[in-house]
Amino acid sequence: MTLKERLGLSDRDILAKTIQAEAGNQGAQGMLAVGSVIMNRAKASGYGGSIQDVILKPGQFSPWNSETNYAGGAQGQDMMNLVASPQAYAVTDAVLSGKAPDPTSGATHFYNPDISNPSWGAEKQGGDWTRINSHLFGKADAGRGSNQRLADDAMRAIGKQPIGLADANIIGLADANITGLADANIKENSQMMQQRRPRGLLENFGIQKMQEGAEGETGQRFYNRDTFKDRLADLAVGFGKMGIMGLDEPAAAVANRRAEKRKLNKTAEYLDKYMPGAGDLIRDGFISAKDAIAFTTDKNTQDLAARAAEAYRSGNTKEAMALLTQISPTSMGQQLAAQVAPRKPTVAGDGKYTVNYDPETGSPIISVNQSVIDAEARIAAAKRKAEVEEERNKPMPTDARKAEEEDLDKIDSLDGLIEDTASIIKDFGYNSETGNFEGPLDIGLDGMIVGTLGKFGLGKENVETAKARQKFDRFKTRLINESLRLNSGVQTDSDAQRAAKELGNAMTDATAYAAVQELMRINTRAREISSRSIGRRRETFNKDPLNMPKSPTWRIKK
Repeated sequence: MTLKERLGLSDRDILAKTIQAEAGNQGAQGMLAVGSVIMNRAKASGYGGSIQDVILKPGQFSPWNSETNYAGGAQGQDMMNLVASPQAYAVTDAVLSGKAPDPTSGATHFYNPDISNPSWGAEKQGGDWTRINSHLFGKADAGRGSNQRLADDAMRAIGKQPIGLADANIIGLADANITGLADANIKENSQMMQQRRPRGLLENFGIQKMQEGAEGETGQRFYNRDTFKDRLADLAVGFGKMGIMGLDEPAAAVANRRAEKRKLNKTAEYLDKYMPGAGDLIRDGFISAKDAIAFTTDKNTQDLAARAAEAYRSGNTKEAMALLTQISPTSMGQQLAAQVAPRKPTVAGDGKYTVNYDPETGSPIISVNQSVIDAEARIAAAKRKAEVEEERNKPMPTDARKAEEEDLDKIDSLDGLIEDTASIIKDFGYNSETGNFEGPLDIGLDGMIVGTLGKFGLGKENVETAKARQKFDRFKTRLINESLRLNSGVQTDSDAQRAAKELGNAMTDATAYAAVQELMRINTRAREISSRSIGRRRETFNKDPLNMPKSPTWRIKK
């Protein structure tokens, strides 16, 4: 009794149990991923021909080690008493329906990298792996050698059944519905498997091993056999269809050349039956297959061909060609002209090279046309320059232009604010040598009294102080509000808030003067940040830099 028969589980039950055991704590997506791996294996070759074969293959799904006795049952679980959750069954039904999406993109392997680091995994072998919750999913193709995969894929690409152990169902061992196989049948099938097991890449392609002394192709080296060359041409077509090595275009040409050569060889073999050695005249291109037809229909032509073949075998090419000219004057005239006429110089590599031929030996002599190479280099340089200029002339993207306009507006506002701040600082009249404030602006108690007198026109100095105080009071509110707005969201934001608060609370010339100076420094720095932002943005989009004065005394004209 087989393991499947002993377990007596349906595909639905065994799949649900496996999903529960492998990914019961991974959520619906993790469960679906494990189920997809099992289905992908069932569809591929080398893993088993059915869902149960895939799951119960020893060493593949460790929870079942308890039943397969793989590794002495290590990591196995009590699978027969394990009850799959409703969610596991829901995922199983979706997978079996064939309508569920495959989140693994065709993966055939998975593992938990936090627990194990298999030799076929991502860390040791690389490849494309997708992480879904705790597991990594990818393709390691364990159990199938690279030769077998290459042969299988190539044979399928040319529309032929792969040779070897591509599908265990072929020999009747994989179908879970087949029951009651006698021991004799199992033994016979095992012998068939042994006979069909490929021993190397050539046998994967259906090419038998050479047998010394054997007749026909079996006694030849594989690379000398026409069947090998034919299969190679077929494989070129197959690889072309698979998109491998860029063979999609030359593959058909390879196959066509092989077909023409096979046709020519058959004609030559046929001709050899009438006149031994005459087939060499076709193989070496002296006559065409069409001309050879006359050999079998005309006695005189046969005699001429036999004499030409004899002369050719003896090395007397001149006599052979003279005789063949009588058979086919046109084709032989072309052959003679090609051999006698001197070869003309040819230009190669789009004019970069000239090929001349030695008049005595016919050997090619290649010379470099440096002027052409230099001209191509100049053209390429001019093209690159034009492309750079074209890119420079393109407008910046809308978002970039909008950001630049915002930076320019900010710089404009900051420059005006900095100019007005400099005027206020001048009104303080701070003397660094004496440490006194000698200007008309006095914001302390004395300044308030003097300013009140000045409002009534009492005393010239009092009037100047009154004007300076009024100017400062109006500007202080603007300086605070504008500084906070223009520094919002940039590196100087917090500094501006602190200095603005200090200015609002200032009660003496010294504290007010220090706060105004600090806001002057902060706003100057904010202007530099905006200016650098414009420069970096223009460099990113390959634009010429703006010629902006560094001094904050200019104003943008609208």
